[in-house]
Amino acid sequence: MRFRPATINLVAKFVCGDTPLPFPYRTAAEIQNFFRGFGHKCPQEGQSRNLTAQQMLISINLASSIESDMPSPDMTAIIEELMNSVYFEESRDAKAMYREALDKLNGILIQDLLVMTQSHLGGSAKLQKLNSSYISSAQPELEAFRKITFCPSVFKVPTKDAVQDLAAVMMPFAAHFSPVYASIRGACQWASLRCERADEIWNSSAVIQDIFELIFISRIVIVDFSERNPNVMYETGIAHTLGKHVVPITQSMDDVPFDLKQHRVLKYLPNKEGLARLREELSRRLITICKEF
Repeated sequence: MRFRPATINLVAKFVCGDTPLPFPYRTAAEIQNFFRGFGHKCPQEGQSRNLTAQQMLISINLASSIESDMPSPDMTAIIEELMNSVYFEESRDAKAMYREALDKLNGILIQDLLVMTQSHLGGSAKLQKLNSSYISSAQPELEAFRKITFCPSVFKVPTKDAVQDLAAVMMPFAAHFSPVYASIRGACQWASLRCERADEIWNSSAVIQDIFELIFISRIVIVDFSERNPNVMYETGIAHTLGKHVVPITQSMDDVPFDLKQHRVLKYLPNKEGLARLREELSRRLITICKEF
């Protein structure tokens, strides 16, 4: 793979280490020595440090195969050398500066599904392919510098990708909640979203697996805390863990768990006027969320 020009320009700035970037400053001679260490001779002196770094990186980038899913060995080695902890040792707060630099670098590498990882604090950082799907909707991928990989023991991780126009609805299945669900469906339609509830699908013999898959692939999860349904509480925890946009609603604020009262909760009345207002206010909230991405 070859990096885009914008990525090359940013990496060149990281090599130079000019303020306010959290990378160690390099003089013109140090930049030449940096690339010479990989067997590359820099252009003649007389040009700016940044231009020298850019020209070297452009040349090395062109040597990378377009078909490969990783940069060339030389480009990989250069990026990894940027995060050599030795360069940060003379900094006032070496650990904090290193972490900030790593976050900055990963912020641009993630665009090419690459990531720099450390096996342990103080260990060498390695460039790796990010072989995963980003399913969280509450935070943009480019801002999520630190990610975790997990393997649940109760659920099977779905092979489906996230669906951008899908909202999952977690609420009691009792018959008297049918008008509430109808209002939620109307709100989703106004926001150009599809919505599904777990009782509408049957992909697995285990209901909880269907619920997990629905939350996993949905962009937004609407939860109704009315009547303190324990299943809804459990499903809300799953949605928060997966980093989904969770939109809570309730008929009574007393039904909202204490730890979740800090979030904005849409309160509604289960009558004709209240459900009409729910549809209107919920649709506005959903439209606002969709505009964020």
